[in-house]
Amino acid sequence: MNNITCTPIVIQGSHWEIGQIFGELSSAAFPSFIEQSSTWRALQHWKGSLIVKQIRDNVMKHFPWVWEELNGMATSLNMDVLDLLLWNSRGDILHATQDGCTSVTSFSMIGDVPVPTCGHNEDGDPFLSSKCHIIDVRPPNSPRFICFFYPGSIPGHSFGFNENHVMHTVNNLRMKVKAANDDVWQLGIPRMVISRALLSCVSTTEAVNLLRNTRPIGGFHYTLCQQMSTPPPPPPSPPSADTGIIPAHLQVLSIEHTADMLSIIPLNPQFQFVHTNHTVHDELFSKSKTSAGSTSCAHPVREILKYSSEGEKQEEEGSKGTVNSCREVVTLSSLTRYHRACSITAAPICEKQNESPFSCIDRIKSVLTDTTDEDVNHCPIFRQQPDDPDEENTIVSVAFSVLSVGDSMHEPSSETAGDKGICQMSLFNFRENGAGAAPLITLTL
Repeated sequence: MNNITCTPIVIQGSHWEIGQIFGELSSAAFPSFIEQSSTWRALQHWKGSLIVKQIRDNVMKHFPWVWEELNGMATSLNMDVLDLLLWNSRGDILHATQDGCTSVTSFSMIGDVPVPTCGHNEDGDPFLSSKCHIIDVRPPNSPRFICFFYPGSIPGHSFGFNENHVMHTVNNLRMKVKAANDDVWQLGIPRMVISRALLSCVSTTEAVNLLRNTRPIGGFHYTLCQQMSTPPPPPPSPPSADTGIIPAHLQVLSIEHTADMLSIIPLNPQFQFVHTNHTVHDELFSKSKTSAGSTSCAHPVREILKYSSEGEKQEEEGSKGTVNSCREVVTLSSLTRYHRACSITAAPICEKQNESPFSCIDRIKSVLTDTTDEDVNHCPIFRQQPDDPDEENTIVSVAFSVLSVGDSMHEPSSETAGDKGICQMSLFNFRENGAGAAPLITLTL
């Protein structure tokens, strides 16, 4: 990424016309990309299959406007739309794709109010390191959004935010669906279609309801956050360590969504939170229950929704139990990055009062730029090795600051702030500019 590709490209029109522009943005890089892509070669076994046609029918039924965008993109690329759908279902059909990523969430204190900053390394195929874009999409009858765009891929599966200040970052979960499990294929929606739909949600409540009611084929982890309205007066004391409560106007959620279950944990402002490319909610929830009586860790309220073999939903509380529909592939890189990031973020941070939310970015940078494991397992958090074991490199890094009016180091204009505060997205190129570099660009809605 560089300053040119970071300048947002404004896209508007009907969903088909928006998709057509997605295709135009992809036309220079996508054909040559798939020619050299091992993922594309692996997908050829599924080309024209009944499963792809079933996926098409599911998308057309449940998300017809996303189907329109895929159609417009395929037309612009002079490509069969089923082949483009196959590419946009790659993480559902295959468990080994070049879609990595590391996310970290940290809280600053503005007075007694915790304010989140969400950081994310976007890791992908090194071939695309200078061929991606930031897009500013203004669709009909849904919120304007700004997000990262890969050539040939429907947007939403990396990071982005919309004018309602709903932001999300996405981490790949490598879930391999059992071939004999017809239920998942018949009912499931590609995870990238679901993540595109999240960008059009007007609230975190709507986004969570969408996830509750939509079963993916593969799996994603989302960090989902929204500053919903002007906050109430600060409470008389900091959030209780026994409850981990954050103000009602703010939602910061960690969500693991697979063909088997939906798991939601509100993030604890007492600690920074990290996620890589495997499910960790069971482990975190189990640890929090054993330490809930201490003053250093809050006991989260976890929502679990399981999908039965008949596609029905069952709500439960506690661990998710046995997974029947798919198995998870956990790579050495994902494990190494997760444990390293946890070790960096292990110390409590809420003792820092009256701290600017922008100082959170320095703490997040210490995670996202870490290269400690570079010479051991070749599995650092900041990935730039040609021999990366998952064939991925860090393409760009991002930090979202979700602020109330007056929290910012500058006073936002009434046009950008309104009565809901602001959401800022700062992009970094640590590869070329170093860990101490200023953002390439900061965007505000």
